[in-house]
Amino acid sequence: RLLIKTYMASMLSFFWSIVLLILAMIISAIIIGQMIQSVVLDAARDLEVRLEAYEMFGTFSRSFITMFEVTVSAGGWSRSGRFLTYEVDRRFFLFFFAYFLFISFSLMKVISAVFIK
Repeated sequence: RLLIKTYMASMLSFFWSIVLLILAMIISAIIIGQMIQSVVLDAARDLEVRLEAYEMFGTFSRSFITMFEVTVSAGGWSRSGRFLTYEVDRRFFLFFFAYFLFISFSLMKVISAVFIK
């Protein structure tokens, strides 16, 4: 009985935590998707690089799924982050570093602390 009451009391916090995470992933997906469009449309770039960039970030849904992987899975940034950093532009490291620092590390730790408390 106590466990059920505790579970029901935490549902509002859980809901807003999920909303905040999804909002952060949506904003990040839009930003990185816009940054990648110049790469995808650049005919001077290697076709494989353009196709890989499109596969990960070419549309909003692809970009959102990639950002979900980066956020939730441990080491999830390695495939997409390393690709963008080494094959496209080294400055993409700054995007992934900031995202990891503020979302994957800080926000996830705060959410965890809310539920542990």
